[in-house]
Amino acid sequence: MAEEAWKEGIRKNFSSIIKEVANPDDLVEYFHHTITPPLLNDDQVAKIQAVNATKKTKTRSLINTLMYGDETVLSELVKGLRATKNENVAKLLEPYEEKLTQQRTKKLHLPPKVWPPSTKELDEMHEANIEQCDVADVSKSGYTEHAEVYTMTAKRRGLAVIINNKIFGPFGKANRSERTGTDLDRNKLSRVLSQLHFTVRIYNNVTSADMLKIAEESSTWQHHEESDCFVFVVLSHGCTSGIYGTDGNVVHVDNIVKNFNNENCPKLTGKPKIFLFQACRSSSEINNELNESGNVRPDCMETSEGSEASCQDNDDDDDDDDVSKAFENLPNDTDRIQADSGVDGGPNKQIKKSSHIASDFLFAYATPEGYRSYRNEKRGSWFIQAIVWVLKYNANKAHLQDLMTEVNRYVSTQNVQVSEIRTTLHKRLYFFPGVFNNPPEENDYIDEPETVKQ
Repeated sequence: MAEEAWKEGIRKNFSSIIKEVANPDDLVEYFHHTITPPLLNDDQVAKIQAVNATKKTKTRSLINTLMYGDETVLSELVKGLRATKNENVAKLLEPYEEKLTQQRTKKLHLPPKVWPPSTKELDEMHEANIEQCDVADVSKSGYTEHAEVYTMTAKRRGLAVIINNKIFGPFGKANRSERTGTDLDRNKLSRVLSQLHFTVRIYNNVTSADMLKIAEESSTWQHHEESDCFVFVVLSHGCTSGIYGTDGNVVHVDNIVKNFNNENCPKLTGKPKIFLFQACRSSSEINNELNESGNVRPDCMETSEGSEASCQDNDDDDDDDDVSKAFENLPNDTDRIQADSGVDGGPNKQIKKSSHIASDFLFAYATPEGYRSYRNEKRGSWFIQAIVWVLKYNANKAHLQDLMTEVNRYVSTQNVQVSEIRTTLHKRLYFFPGVFNNPPEENDYIDEPETVKQ
């Protein structure tokens, strides 16, 4: 959250800087020619050195120009003030430079040298409470109300749904395939989501039809309007076209997600919607050269002959082009634009200016399409282990997209699997654990996960 904090000292001392800088031309020369790389280019210097500009006008123009830079500007400004014999002005900014340095050195909690961690380390992580934000620092930073940051301070952050499919079949040629270790994923993820102030609902061993029903019912949850976020998690077998229900039928991801778009779930418009999928997305061969000998299984369905079961989409709704369909009957608008598909319905297709139907989503898959994901029967899946780890230790320090980059890094350590992130988020998403717009009272939200279906 240090992106804007570095400007605090400059803003608070702006008038003193303008008044007390002895010779702004010396500072301009320092930032243009003395340091490498320079902080000012030729055009910026020309603007600052405008004809008839006074000393104060030049200084004001210089500082305003520097404010468009990044957090390194503060340290360079302090150095420049010292180098140009403006020591008194430099002293005004030194406390803020020191604070920024402390923030930089407060590093993320790094994983063990060997990933996945040992069972002992995972158990310790599971038992630990999530690290909370410093409420005073967050309040002072203004980030909870920043235009480029999603609001995330409601007493009830939102609903988090976890579908955990462990026992399958038998059906067709597929074996009765038990996803041993998935309960560990469910327990650890539900705990960390509860500690992030979500209301968690757990559904165990769900058929394909029930999966669609759960998605539809979750989209009408009575508290969406006063909530800030929504999370939907599926832990199951999967294949190229979707996620398996316990009955062996496949649910296409689009037929889950469409329930929560801005047309079908308007109470979540403008709010982040997070979808996590732990499942295979391939029919390729199993990798037998894994470091975790004997306990690792792919999250796909296998036949009695050992190959993957056929993957057919058995959803009742075969229309997967929900986004295109949603634009068919939009009201007229003044702007006329044409889609780059060649099949958009004509050159004068009219697009609504309000929130896009598919905005504010983040999808995290255990693996890209065409590849397998893996699960340790004694520890849980690599993907969910990594998500829980970064949320438990770093959700108070970094925004979601940075956290998911860390997840990708952890999962890829074995060089066997890599997770995939797709997003239409257009703001930073900080979870702000421990920060509320109003302190929660007892029974304001469900603190412990609720198991809806055993």
